[in-house]
Amino acid sequence: MKLNRKLHIPLYIQLKDQILMTIKSDDHAIGDMIQSEQELMKDYQVGRATVREAINELVKEGFLEKQQGRGTFIKRKETSLGFEPLLSLSYSLKMRGWEHQNQVLTKSQIDNIFSENLIVSPKLFYFERNRTIDGHPLGLEKFYFRPEFEALIADYNLEHSIGKLILEILKLPIEKLTQEVTILKATQEEAQMLKLNTGDDLMFMRRWLYVKGIEGVYQYYEFKVPVGVSAFPADLL
Repeated sequence: MKLNRKLHIPLYIQLKDQILMTIKSDDHAIGDMIQSEQELMKDYQVGRATVREAINELVKEGFLEKQQGRGTFIKRKETSLGFEPLLSLSYSLKMRGWEHQNQVLTKSQIDNIFSENLIVSPKLFYFERNRTIDGHPLGLEKFYFRPEFEALIADYNLEHSIGKLILEILKLPIEKLTQEVTILKATQEEAQMLKLNTGDDLMFMRRWLYVKGIEGVYQYYEFKVPVGVSAFPADLL
């Protein structure tokens, strides 16, 4: 079996999809051991790094589990709905094989600017990021957290996935996530950063994240992306 090296999708993503098809087939059951790294390398004509990256993704998604000294086994066969695809744009882009970068533009503690006071705190931890995909401007992000969040992430690089930080590192117990998407016009500053014309249409996504045991909103998030960005699927919004 060979993977398509002419596709824009990375080999480890293609291999992951092939392994997932095997996991979900009627020929395998929960608890079965999958092929070894050597067998996968031989069958798909790829290197060890590609195999390990594909398996690690399936382990993170809960389909596989590694047992030291024994092998890798099927943990579940059906897709379960989790928060990561909804909470982490980095996750969704990575699953599609797109290279993306995040640049932190500003970071500080600010006064609570929301009249509705959704985040119950006089101060907020705030940072902005500029995202690019395949080297092209993708969108502008604004994050507002409760102020104590800053101390929790003192050693974390904010250019990395915030969804992964919340779910996998801090393991915050998410109670509710709501979001809305509207269309608005780009300001002069936004147009300059996104290489648009002032007044061009932008998709504006707002998201409110609630954590168990904490009053009010824990995180408020804004994301603006040009309507019609050719490399960016609207379903990710």
